[in-house]
Amino acid sequence: MEGWLSGRKRRTRNAVYRKRYRGFKSHPFRFDKNFNFMKKHNFISFPKREWKTLRKVLSEKKICSTVRCCKELGKYKTGKIYKTPWGDLVKIISVKKYYNPEKIPTWKFFDKGMKISVNKGKVYGDEKWDFISFKLTK
Repeated sequence: MEGWLSGRKRRTRNAVYRKRYRGFKSHPFRFDKNFNFMKKHNFISFPKREWKTLRKVLSEKKICSTVRCCKELGKYKTGKIYKTPWGDLVKIISVKKYYNPEKIPTWKFFDKGMKISVNKGKVYGDEKWDFISFKLTK
């Protein structure tokens, strides 16, 4: 037999993985009890620095908003339900398209870092932005 250069015909220690390789699945999804539930709903992501604020505002039954550009442009649809990274379900109330970031209703509340991030649409995208309003749903 080729391949057993040391002369051993069997393993001398336990295998690192006891189960067969199942393909790549990220850690949170592999161990999430609601993994099948995740397949039923689409996923909406947010920067981790915004999670705490969004959770607070959503828990107060208020409407939140986000801006998307580039690859996420047109991805989110009005009336659809999406799952957040922390497990809540949100329903998209409206999606409005803007061609100038200064026209976005919440632009004056953006800090410098957020404005830089939104302006990436000018550099990497086709100068379009989706302004998405959403609220918590059950």
